[in-house]
Amino acid sequence: MRSGVPQASDTPALKETGTVKGTIKKRLARLLVSSIVAIAAAIVPFLIREGLAHAFGFILPPFLLSYGAVLLVALGLGFWAGLLTALAAIILANIWTLPFAAHWHTQYWSDAVAHFVFVFICILVCALSETYRSTLRRTVAFEGERELRASEDRFHSVLRDSRDVLYRFNLQSGRYEFVSPSAQAVIGYTEADFNSMGEEMAVALVHPDERAALLEQFKRAEPGSQIEVEYRMRGKDGNYRWVSNLLSVHCGTGGTPLYREGTLRDITEKKTAEQALLRSATLASAGRMSAAIAHEINNPLAAVTNLLFLALHHPDLPEPVREYIATADAELNRIALITRRALGFYREANAPALVSIDSILDSAIDLFKHQIHARQAHIVKDGDTGLELTAVGGELRQIFSNLISNSLDAISEQGQIHIRARRGRSASNGNAYIRVIVADNGRGISDEIRSQIFEPFFTTKGTVGTGLGLWVSGQLVEKNGGTIRSRSSTSPERHGTVFLVELPA
Repeated sequence: MRSGVPQASDTPALKETGTVKGTIKKRLARLLVSSIVAIAAAIVPFLIREGLAHAFGFILPPFLLSYGAVLLVALGLGFWAGLLTALAAIILANIWTLPFAAHWHTQYWSDAVAHFVFVFICILVCALSETYRSTLRRTVAFEGERELRASEDRFHSVLRDSRDVLYRFNLQSGRYEFVSPSAQAVIGYTEADFNSMGEEMAVALVHPDERAALLEQFKRAEPGSQIEVEYRMRGKDGNYRWVSNLLSVHCGTGGTPLYREGTLRDITEKKTAEQALLRSATLASAGRMSAAIAHEINNPLAAVTNLLFLALHHPDLPEPVREYIATADAELNRIALITRRALGFYREANAPALVSIDSILDSAIDLFKHQIHARQAHIVKDGDTGLELTAVGGELRQIFSNLISNSLDAISEQGQIHIRARRGRSASNGNAYIRVIVADNGRGISDEIRSQIFEPFFTTKGTVGTGLGLWVSGQLVEKNGGTIRSRSSTSPERHGTVFLVELPA
C-alpha cells in the first residue's frame, strides 16, 4: 500500500463492523460454555445418586444434590445458567432413568408437586445468587471507581504541581489535544488558551530569533525518534522565558504524521546561571588582564619618571621647557596613581583592617574623574570627618564605586551627586553605625522596578549593563553586617534617587 493511503482495516466503518462481529462471537462462545457447564452440573448429581443407590442401596432424597449444583452454577454463571441446570435435572429425572434403578423411581417421577417445589426453590436460589452477584459486582465496581478516581487525582496533582508541561498536538487538525495544567504556572497560558491556538499562533509565541530554527527542527524530526530544542517563549505577561522542548512525532499506519507530543520545561534559571558563569569568567579574565597591563605599565613609568626628574634638574634647561616637563611629570604621576589603584583592586587584601571612610570615598570619586568631567557633574561631599571602621577596604570601595557609577549614568549633564557620611547610634539597640548617603538628581527609578534593582542580572541599561553592580553591593553590605536601602522619585518637579548604606562602626 502506498504511503499516505489508509489501509482498509483503518476505516471507521470496517473497524466498527469488526468490533460488532467480535462481540457476537464472544457472546455465542460464552452462551455455549454456560450451557455445557449447566448440563454437566445437572448430570453429575444424578449420576452420583443413581450410583449410590445401585452400589450400596443407599437412596438419597430426589434432587438433594442438584440444589448444590444449581447454587454453584448460579453463583458462577448467573441466574439463567442456574435455572438451566434445574431444568436439565428435571428432564434427566423424567426421560433418563438408569435401568438398574428404575424399580424404585417410578412413583416419584410422576409426582408433579415435587417437580414444582424443586423448580420454585431453584428459582429462589438463582435469584438470591444473582442478587449476591450484582451486589458483589457493584462493590467491586465502586472500589475500582474509587481507586480510579484516587489515581486520577494523584495524576492530576502531579501534572498540576510539576514544572514540566506535557502536551499533545494534532498535526491533522492543527490543534492541541492536551496540555497539562502546569502550563499556567510556567508560561501563564491555560489549557483552554492552547486549545484555542492554531499552530501559527503557537509558533508566534517563540522569539523571532529562534522561530525559523524551531520550524526547521520540526520538519527534520523523524517519526519515533526524540529531539530536544531550546528556545525563548513569550509568556502571557509578555516576558520571554527559556524553555526546553523534548518532543517526538507519531505517524499512522500509512506513514502520515498524526500528532506531535512532548515535554516543555522552563530552563530560564539554567540559562541565567550559564550566562552568569560566562560573565564572571569574562570579568575575571578582564581583571587579570587589567592587573597584568597595570603591572607592565609600571616598569616604563618608573623609567620615564626618573628621566623626567633628571631633565627637570638640568642646569641649562630653559624655563618654558622646565614648566612643560613639570606638567608632564604631574600627569605621569596621575597615570601611576591610576595603575596602582587598578592593581589595588585586584590585589586587595582579604583580611579586615581599620580603614578610613573619607579615603575610601575619595578614591572612589577619583576613579570617575574623567566621567565627572565629561558630564560636567557637580560632586558634593560633606559630613563627619575621621570616620573609621574595620572592614576590607576593597569591598567598601567597590560598594561606593557602584553607587557613584549608577548615579553618573542616571544624571544628565551638569547634574549633581551628593555624598554624605555621618556617625550615628541605633535607637533600638544602641549600637554605633556609620551612615553613607549617595544621592543624585537623575531621572529616578519607577515604583514598578524599584523592588528588583537588587536582584542579580536585572538592569535598565540594556546591553551596556550587567545587572550585577547593585546585587554585588548588596551582598557586600550584608557581608559586613550592614544594610542598604533606596528611595527614588520620577516626578518632573522633584526627581532623583537616594541610596543609604549603614555599616556597624
